Amino acid sequence: IYTDEHMNTIGLHEDDLDKHFKLMADIDLGSLGEKDFNIIGRFPAPFRGVFDGNSHTISNFHYISRDVNDVALFESVEGEQALIMDLGLIDPVIDVESNELDIVVDPDDPNASAGYGNTAGLLVNYLSLGARLSHCHVRGGSVSGDLWIGGLVSNVEEGTIDHCYSTAEVSGKRDIGGLVGYNFWGTITNCHTISNVTGESSVGGLVGYNDGTIRDSSAMGDVTCDSTAGGLAGNNMGTIRSSYSTGHVTGVHDIGGLVGRSRGSLINCYSTGSVSGEWYVGGLVGYLGGPINITNCYSAGNVTGITEVGGLVGTGHSLDNVLGSFWDIEGSGQTTSFRGTGKDTAEMQTAGTFLDAGWDFVDETENGTEDIWWIIEGQDYPRLWWELIEGGE
Repeated sequence: IYTDEHMNTIGLHEDDLDKHFKLMADIDLGSLGEKDFNIIGRFPAPFRGVFDGNSHTISNFHYISRDVNDVALFESVEGEQALIMDLGLIDPVIDVESNELDIVVDPDDPNASAGYGNTAGLLVNYLSLGARLSHCHVRGGSVSGDLWIGGLVSNVEEGTIDHCYSTAEVSGKRDIGGLVGYNFWGTITNCHTISNVTGESSVGGLVGYNDGTIRDSSAMGDVTCDSTAGGLAGNNMGTIRSSYSTGHVTGVHDIGGLVGRSRGSLINCYSTGSVSGEWYVGGLVGYLGGPINITNCYSAGNVTGITEVGGLVGTGHSLDNVLGSFWDIEGSGQTTSFRGTGKDTAEMQTAGTFLDAGWDFVDETENGTEDIWWIIEGQDYPRLWWELIEGGE
């Protein structure tokens, strides 16, 4: 693929969607109109091949429509043989917000519901059944829609994303994420975002709704949402491990520095951003749906709210297990929490506080040999070891 014309031809030939493509130059799609790009892998013919970006970029992919759903550069990428790799998008813009989002609630389970509205992801709309994105990124641009809106992918179902990032602005109504809108049994590893994300419900700096696995990942942008907002994930039903968030989170209820509402597991995670809401507000999690586990986590940002506000956790279920987890009383401005242990700033910047609770630090073996955490005592809170490695410090 050498030119914008070559790129815009792929989506016209269904017989080629299991083939392998390689980008041989940076491409600018700016000459195309707002609906002129032939989206690749339109249902019911998903892309099943390999697209190798070859460390090149595609600039100015624009798609503006109120009556077209499932919009992305690739609509559907499916199957274990499907791979998009080493590709960058520069300043893409997708706007498919229809203002016609409908939510249907299961009468037998008030917590279960389905949504109908326009979905979008800047690179892929639907990544499924073993398909993979690796070493891809989005720099700049924006995406807006109704449901399952992601700065990289709209919806992951049993797919994998690794070593990817996005800095795009993301907005929508429900299940809105800086990287992925909705993660269903997918795996996200070594990914990060620096995106401002806004929505109405289930909004996260990295993932809006997580029912899969997130590991070794981070979110650094600000999150604004009415209900169920988190610096990393809005709603968590899966597992989040060795990940963190630093952005400011603002909303009304179910507002958390890391996760807004969680019925999954949080292991070796932290949040340092400020959190502001009205009720069910926590430095790490706003509401715990239980029975769940929070293990070896902490929060350090300022926390403000009106009722059921906590330094670590706002409120939750009586069966919740919160083990070896702390919040900074001084930094948060909160002396109480539904779960967790409060410490002053000096204690939160002392290794012994965490070693006594069983945390696995570099250069010690009594608590394990995985070398998960490190700290510069008296200057900072514990940090994840992978941050030091990736930062090249």
